[in-house]
Amino acid sequence: MDPLYYLYGITASQSEEFPLATDGLAAVYEKVSANEFGQDAIHTHLKNMDWVNEKVIKHQRKLQEVGEKTAVVPLKFGSVFKSERSILDLLATRGKEFKSLLAKFNGKQEWGLKLFYDASRLNEWIELNAATLKGLDRQISGATSGEAFLLKKRKGDQLKKLTKELLNEQRKRVFEFVSELSDDVQLNKETDPSLSGQQGHNFLNVALLVSKEQADELAVYQNQTLSTLTQMGVSLNVSGPWPPYSFVNNG
Repeated sequence: MDPLYYLYGITASQSEEFPLATDGLAAVYEKVSANEFGQDAIHTHLKNMDWVNEKVIKHQRKLQEVGEKTAVVPLKFGSVFKSERSILDLLATRGKEFKSLLAKFNGKQEWGLKLFYDASRLNEWIELNAATLKGLDRQISGATSGEAFLLKKRKGDQLKKLTKELLNEQRKRVFEFVSELSDDVQLNKETDPSLSGQQGHNFLNVALLVSKEQADELAVYQNQTLSTLTQMGVSLNVSGPWPPYSFVNNG
C-alpha cells in the first residue's frame, strides 16, 4: 500500500530538512502509513483518545520545533495528502496567502488569555463593596416581613445588575489592553468549564499574536492585576507559546 503524506505546516526555509518546496515555500511533512491515516483507518483511530492524544502532541511538538527556528504556518491536525504532488499543488494554490502569513508570523508567537470568575466569591465581593446593596440590607433589617420580601427581591435584581456591569468592565479593560499590546487578536468562543477542567465561568477567551517582548509585557500585566482580580473572585489565565493556529484559516 502506497504511503500517505502528513503535512504539519508551511515554512519559507527550504533545506535538507524540508526539501519539498516551490516558489519560496517549503512543506513540513512526513510519510505515514495508510493503515493508520487512510480515510477509513483514521475514522476508527479518532475514537481512541489515547491514539488521538499521542498524535496531537506529536503534531504540536513538530510545529513548536520548527517554529523555534523559523516562521511556520501551522496546518490543522490530520492534514493528510495522497502524494507530494498534491502538497505542491496546495503550495501553488495558496502560495500568496502562505507568504503573507509567514511575513505576519515572523518573530511572533500565539498566546492564549482567558478570564474566569467564581460566582459565589464575586457576589460576596460585590455585597461587601456596593453601597447600594448595603443600603438595602439596612432597610431589610428594619422592615416588616412583607416589605423585606420585596426588598430582598430588589437586592437580588441589583446584585445581578452590578455583577453584569463589573464583568463587562473587567472584560473591556483586559481586552483593550491586549488589543493595544498585540499585533493581532482573535476573539474566541467562551469555553465550557466542564471541558476545560477550569473552575469558574469563562467570560473572555482570546488568542494573541505577540513578539517575545510583548509576551513578557503580558506576564507583567498578569502579575500586576493578580491581587485585585483575585479579591473579586476573578482569575486571568495565560497560556503559550503556541504555533499561531488561531490566525490561519484551515477551513
